[in-house]
This record gives sequence, structure tokens and C-alpha cells, in this order.
Amino acid sequence: YLDLTAQFVRDRSPHVWSILLSSFERIDTLVESRNRPAFETFLRGRFEAILADLGWTSHPDEDDLTRELRADLIGTLGIIGNDAGIQSTARARYAEYLQRPETVDPNLVPALINIVAFTGEESDYQDFFNRFRQARTPQEERRYLFGLTAFRAPSLVARTLAHTLRDEIRTQDGAAVIGALLSTRHGRDRAWTFVKEHWKTIEQRFPANGLRRLFGHLPVLSTTTLERDVHQFLKRQRIDLGGKVLAQYLEQLRVAVTFREREGTALRAYFSPGRQST
Repeated sequence: YLDLTAQFVRDRSPHVWSILLSSFERIDTLVESRNRPAFETFLRGRFEAILADLGWTSHPDEDDLTRELRADLIGTLGIIGNDAGIQSTARARYAEYLQRPETVDPNLVPALINIVAFTGEESDYQDFFNRFRQARTPQEERRYLFGLTAFRAPSLVARTLAHTLRDEIRTQDGAAVIGALLSTRHGRDRAWTFVKEHWKTIEQRFPANGLRRLFGHLPVLSTTTLERDVHQFLKRQRIDLGGKVLAQYLEQLRVAVTFREREGTALRAYFSPGRQST
């Protein structure tokens, strides 16, 4: 499959790239740390041609799908691909956005915010938190709130998790923020530990639909050890989300674990140091 994706580097259909990006995001959750440099190089190779064509600036004759595709490509390459050039340009464009918002395509703004957070430090975090608290529109508020989940430093991940149990973040958003962190490589383990340690408070604080969304992220805990831990926790706490919702989440987790077990060795070999992918 990874070799097959090379056949689409000249394709310009947003629909095709939507599928490719979705699959790369799933594969990203399976790549081990020692193989990440090779995976990041692989992504840069796949994106090079289309980003060169699209550039960073939208054009009046572009349709909405193309504008969204540009943002998705830049966001994926800046975060999953960890591309230093993309990250540097994203920071410059974000600074331009703060000074002259009208000069930056609105579709690109969420990607810029997430990349700045992904590469950010304490000062960036505090600025984002202040912008979240002082946001003038609901859209701006949500951009900066969920931008907080992209910061990777353990202390900042812990701070964001702690905020979800305070009044700074509305209860209807708190569970979603924990879920967003649960979906990241840098936040997954800490977010899951946080859920277990603070479950009684979480259960009482968040509405039922928020808890359902939170547990909808269980499939990212796709290792045998974490899957076992999930089942033990759910059994111990006697959690019931109503109907077959939880059973469906656990089935998706089982599928994810099975996929990791089945393809893990091949994935490690494909991205092993020194191997040149086609």
C-alpha cells in the first residue's frame, strides 16, 4: 500500500488526497520512534509535488476543496511529517495572520495554529491560553482551545488536562479536550492515566454525550497492554454508555490492536534505517 501511494503524487483530486491523508494519519499511530525519521522522509516525498503546485497562497479561482486540501497537506506535513521548513513558514504566516488577518486564507489558520503549538514552548502556550480566554468569536475560542492539545511538552500536556477539571474550560468542551489529547502520540499515555486517576470527577463533571465522545477515542490505545488495561478499567468502574456504544468502541479497539499486531513487523521493516522506499 505504501508503495502504491507513490502513483498518486501527481494527482490533484482533493477526494483522492483526503483518503491518502486519512490513511497516513492512521499509519502514523503505528510508527515506532526509531522509524519516525524514515516515515517523515517518506511523507515529504509524497507531498513535495502537490505542495509545490499549490503553494501557500490561495487564488481567487480556486474552489473550497482545493483551499481545504492545501491546509490539510500543510497541517499533516508540519505535524506528522515534522517538516522544519513547513514549521518555519507556518510560524511566519501565523505572525502575519496576527498582524493582518485578511492576508491569510481562513482555511489555513487552524493548520498554522496547530503547527505553532506543535513546535511551541511555554511562552506560546501562555499566549494561546490567553487568546482562548479572550476570544471574540466562538470559532476563535475553539481554535485556540484545541490548539492547546498540540503542545508536546509533558508539563504543558499535564496543564491542559488539569484545565479540563476547572472552570476555565466549559464542561461541554472538557471531555473533548481530553479526547483530543488521547488521540495524540505525545498525549495518549498521559491522557489515559489522567482519565483513570480522575474518573470519579470526570464522570460527575461531564455530560453523558461528552463521555461518549471521550471513549470514542479508545481505539488509539492500540497495544495489547493498553487494551487489557482498558477492559480492566471499564469492568472495575462498571461504565455504561448506553446501548451498544461501548461495545462498538471496544470492537474498534480490537480491530486496531489486531492491525498493529498483523502489520507491525512489516511497517518496521519498511521504515527501517537505510531502506529506500519507492
